Amino acid sequence: MIKLFSKFKKHHKSVETTSTLNPHKHWTVILGIFFTLVVSVIFFSLYLLFQIRNENVFQVKPTLDDKPTLLREDLLKSVTASFENKAQKEKDLIENAPTYSDPSL
Repeated sequence: MIKLFSKFKKHHKSVETTSTLNPHKHWTVILGIFFTLVVSVIFFSLYLLFQIRNENVFQVKPTLDDKPTLLREDLLKSVTASFENKAQKEKDLIENAPTYSDPSL
């Protein structure tokens, strides 16, 4: 029985040593994958930049449709007239200062 147990123990140790994980190998694989991923993203970004500069992709073509008016002209004219009126009143007040009688006299 002891011989059988020692034989099983030796067999178990040999299986255990062959199946141990090698963390250095796994980190090397992970580092290689991420390095490849980063380099491919850089090359893809440069390719897209080249295509955009040559106006091959992501270009918006102008349409010839009638564009809606952004401002109503009648409101714009009334606002400008109001500001001109205020400017004229200010100019008149600066040139011809109003005279007030002294109430204490």
